[in-house]
Amino acid sequence: MLIVGLLQFNSGKTTVSKEIAEFFVNKNIDIGYVKPISAFNAWYNYDVLERSIEAKKLLSGDVLKMERYVDDPELANPICMML
Repeated sequence: MLIVGLLQFNSGKTTVSKEIAEFFVNKNIDIGYVKPISAFNAWYNYDVLERSIEAKKLLSGDVLKMERYVDDPELANPICMML
C-alpha cells in the first residue's frame, strides 16, 4: 500500500499509516513499514536527533513513530538525511 499526501509536510500520511497498521495488527496480520528516503531538520526535530545519536545512525521521525512495526530501522529507512 502506498500512502501519498498532497502536502509534503503535516498532511497526515504517518497518522494514516499508523491507523492502518494498527488495524492489521489487531487482525493478527503481519505488516511492515518502509520509507526509503527521508530527511529531517535537526533544529526543529531535536528529539529525533537525540534518538539518532542514541542509535548511532540517522533515523527519521516517521520511522520512530512507526517503530512498533519496524524490525530494523536501517532497512525501513535506508536513506535518511539531516538538514
